[in-house]
Amino acid sequence: MTLKQYQKEAKRTMPDLDSSMNMLHMRMGVVTEIGEFVDQIKKHLIYKKPLDVVNLGEEVADIMWYLVNEMTLTGEVAFDDSSITSTKNIDLVESVDSILKFQEMYLYKGEEYTYANLIRELMYITSELHLDFDVILQNNINKLKIRFPDKFSEDLAINRNLTLERIELEKN
Repeated sequence: MTLKQYQKEAKRTMPDLDSSMNMLHMRMGVVTEIGEFVDQIKKHLIYKKPLDVVNLGEEVADIMWYLVNEMTLTGEVAFDDSSITSTKNIDLVESVDSILKFQEMYLYKGEEYTYANLIRELMYITSELHLDFDVILQNNINKLKIRFPDKFSEDLAINRNLTLERIELEKN
């Protein structure tokens, strides 16, 4: 799944709030999902807990969902996948450090803040975890189709079938 396709599919499940609340929702989502992702890595690196790579892939996709929907709200179209290469040889610690630096820039709109920077780091880290970025995005859309068959609703957001969603995420 290309980033442009993912952006189009992700928009289907974006809540219809007023414009300032939509943007706040997306920005809070990016930050909280980065926190969830980094917390799992912390528990692995510091506490020696095994990595749940399926869940890590889900967290990456959740970050992407908020990010591409923010891009939609700002009128920015996702770039072609060919503009980013995910073959950088880095380790997990370096990649997480880059994501944390991005989070700080994101929060305070630092000069190096770009959507491409975070997406690039997410592609690097999924590669490091031997996960296919395109498959992660597709699995996320499939999960969202289970959660929201037609479109977003508050009731469906609260009352989820986590078992069916996990089965979908474990595919491929």
